[in-house]
Amino acid sequence: METIRNCSRTVFAAIGICIVVSSACFAQEHSAEANAQFGVVSGIGTHGSFGGGVAVPLRPRILGYGEFSYIPLGGASSSVPALGVQSGASARAYNFNVGGQYEFPKSDEMTPYAGFGLGVLHASSSYSSSFGGTTVSGSSSSSNLYFNVGGGLRYYVNDHWGLKPEFMVFAGSNTYVRIGGGVFYHFGR
Repeated sequence: METIRNCSRTVFAAIGICIVVSSACFAQEHSAEANAQFGVVSGIGTHGSFGGGVAVPLRPRILGYGEFSYIPLGGASSSVPALGVQSGASARAYNFNVGGQYEFPKSDEMTPYAGFGLGVLHASSSYSSSFGGTTVSGSSSSSNLYFNVGGGLRYYVNDHWGLKPEFMVFAGSNTYVRIGGGVFYHFGR
């Protein structure tokens, strides 16, 4: 029960941070950004990653950001109808990050950047198995703090829209990498 309370506090804190960051996004005149991303994580198995975030200018060339991503860790189910056996399992992870990015000088339509952040990876899994009318099930979850560092490139398609390839390393209880890409939209440019 205590684990659920701790997880809930972490989730609500991350949501609060995202709300504050996104509210600031609309208060800025120039260069606030919303993005959607997709990619692959490796090091905790190899899985897809899907998410989004916001970034706001803090100083010239320095952005603060908040992001949320979902990592489906997999699942399986099986059954043997003749014996009445059924089983299934699934696992997932949620990643909440806040941090900063430094934008290097723009070259043509591209702006390289380096970033760092601090986040929480919340992973959970569940399983269920039944045989002869008896069902056994359970679940587990954990939340771990991660430091991340990496970089990417903003490629502008026009004044507002662009593409964003990125490489990030996450170090915590395990070390994993995320290679991804996405789209972004700049408000007020």
